[in-house]
Formats: sequence, structure tokens, C-alpha cells
Amino acid sequence: MFSVVWGVFATALGWTVATDFRGAAHRFHAFSQAAVPFGGGVPVVGVGFFRLLAAVFALAGPVVLAGGLVDVWRGEAGAGGLPPIPV
Repeated sequence: MFSVVWGVFATALGWTVATDFRGAAHRFHAFSQAAVPFGGGVPVVGVGFFRLLAAVFALAGPVVLAGGLVDVWRGEAGAGGLPPIPV
């Protein structure tokens, strides 16, 4: 199930940032610069780097999603419960 959730999230976020839908890449870049403690100084990466990284996620997300759906279809995706508590 983790693969299904990861695949959906990576595909949605990746395509949104990679295509710069409604300025998402620029807003993500501005947010990352604002999150740097003590002002950060000179930006290390630009918007193009975020779009390139998002494109990798946009392409890998559907592959992971398809693999996760195949695992769920075959019944191989376990519930993955919590480990027993040592007493």
C-alpha cells in the first residue's frame, strides 16, 4: 500500500511542479528560500533545478504506482501491522 500512496503523491506533485502549473515551481522555490534559517544568503539552486527534480518524480511516480497496484491485485501487499511490543 505504501507504493500506491507514494506513487500517487509523487505523480501529482511531480507533474504539478514540473509543468509549473499556476506558478507552483516558483512558489516552491520561494518557500524553500524562506525556510532557510538565518536568511540563507545567495540561493544555491534555481527554479530550473526544482522543475528537473520534479520531472524525475513525475516519471518515477507512475512506475511505482503501477507496481504497487499489481502487488495489491495479487494480494502480496500486506497490511504491514506494527511489530510486537517487547515486554
